[in-house]
Amino acid sequence: MHVGNTSARQLQPLAEQARRPARFHFALAAPLYFAAVILAVFGKGLFFGDGWIFSAVRHDLNLAYVPFLKFGFGELAKGNLPLWNPHSHCGMPFVG
Repeated sequence: MHVGNTSARQLQPLAEQARRPARFHFALAAPLYFAAVILAVFGKGLFFGDGWIFSAVRHDLNLAYVPFLKFGFGELAKGNLPLWNPHSHCGMPFVG
């Protein structure tokens, strides 16, 4: 057999190897694209703790959950376990 004389059957494994990196790059591109979209949307809130909240001004996140977080973490910072929230609905259970 001469070195310069190759058949299609011998070249087929080389063609399979040539296609593998393209599949690998596609499999890597999807998670990188997803991570880029997440960072574009939530990057400001994740990396710059300047009080940015992903919500409109007069919606549930700002009106209900942020005051709960401030109360709960404020009480924990004082050393208290906040079992009762006296500031909401004339008092209501907070933890439990």
